[in-house]
Amino acid sequence: MLLGGSRAKNKERINSDWDIYLIGDYKIENESISEQFLEEYLDIALFPKSCLKDNVLRIFYGPVSDLKVLLDNEDGLGSQIVENTEKAYLNKPKLLTSAQILEKINYLNRILSKIENYKDNPEVSFFHLAQFYQTAIPFWFEFRGEWSVPVQYAIPIIKSEDLTFYNMLKSIVETNVIEKQIIECKKIIAYYMDRGK
Repeated sequence: MLLGGSRAKNKERINSDWDIYLIGDYKIENESISEQFLEEYLDIALFPKSCLKDNVLRIFYGPVSDLKVLLDNEDGLGSQIVENTEKAYLNKPKLLTSAQILEKINYLNRILSKIENYKDNPEVSFFHLAQFYQTAIPFWFEFRGEWSVPVQYAIPIIKSEDLTFYNMLKSIVETNVIEKQIIECKKIIAYYMDRGK
């Protein structure tokens, strides 16, 4: 049983959830269960041992950056996973190829077209705008050959290292005028296109 996220770093807030990874002989790959227990929120993920390549715990953005063993087996599998995952996280991912950059830009353009097509339907447009925002942030890290991190850590990193990009993200959330949000989304796409050349 492993603990991840802010609680593994001892940087949790009062209402932080508990990211718990159960490693075992499960048949279901990466099934997640959200529960509330004693007024605490538990996000429990089941990871089959067979899905752990090189005993590294990976989620959608790469190796889990922070892990702690809560309960280990007699073979020390949990400790091995924590150690191997820490090493994997320290090794930067490969830089994106030109084709991968173009694919990600095309994906952002596809989301943008949905935002524009539904600009007269604010609930639907907002849904796609949130998707754009959630996609643009990890892409910033991938573009630089770095592992992405959870948004609460990503935003301060982006702010300190790339104020131009940070200000574009900030402009999206500082207005509720969809036309202005669309302009900022287009600026983000242009930003990636310029750097992808």
